[in-house]
Amino acid sequence: MASEYEEYEYNGLKVVFYKKNDEYHSSVLWGQTLMKYSNNSKIKDLKAEITNFVKNKKEIENKIYSNHQKFLERSGVKDSKSMNIYRLKNTRKNRVTHCYACGHNLSTYQNYACDRCSWLLCSCGACGCAYNPNFK
Repeated sequence: MASEYEEYEYNGLKVVFYKKNDEYHSSVLWGQTLMKYSNNSKIKDLKAEITNFVKNKKEIENKIYSNHQKFLERSGVKDSKSMNIYRLKNTRKNRVTHCYACGHNLSTYQNYACDRCSWLLCSCGACGCAYNPNFK
């Protein structure tokens, strides 16, 4: 690692590597949501692990699904366990908006949707099922 801090962007994910107390650390963020954190004494091994994570769409999808379930449960949405997510296809006109819960930018070109409400799904787990116009 050339410096003590490196930052990259890959498919909308922010990847950060840094060294602290003789150990290397990495965080993968989507917006403000931590998707993966890892550390290792060898930067080469850490970079390989993080590269595998960011290229594995299924693992990222599993993390988004988990965040969605947690958000729905915290929000009191009924039957949240029966809800699923799906990846939007890039055949539609791109729609850009933001998450009502965390403010993260959302786009149909890079995001998922909830199979119940069909709203864009944020990495924080929010969808239209828990939307409240008075949500702050």
